Amino acid sequence: TFSVAASGGFDFSGEFQATTTKGTWPAFWLTAVNGWPPEIDMAEWKGAGKISFNTFNTSSVVAAKDVAYASPGAFHAIRSELRDLNGKDVQTKFYMDGVLMATQDYQLADGGVVWIAWADDEYHIFSS
Repeated sequence: TFSVAASGGFDFSGEFQATTTKGTWPAFWLTAVNGWPPEIDMAEWKGAGKISFNTFNTSSVVAAKDVAYASPGAFHAIRSELRDLNGKDVQTKFYMDGVLMATQDYQLADGGVVWIAWADDEYHIFSS
């Protein structure tokens, strides 16, 4: 488990060879220790030929980015950088093969920042 401290952050990375075959759902993700959400899907392959990068603030406040996943038979480098923004909110930058795919700052549609208490939460790391 870990917590993102004020002015702190973590980098998570791995080399993955993941199928995109229909009916499969491999993932590399983080979830809160005490309940759900929050959740960070550092890489999620949903069996549709794409890879997803997602954050869940609540079950209805979700940021998601789906991109084409070329060459599922090859290994791809996945990296997620979690950084404290202001002592209570966390930003995640998602990379695939060294290219920035998405940045998710947990903002409401009206531009307001969602307080998600991630600086105080502990997380588990999962790979399935």
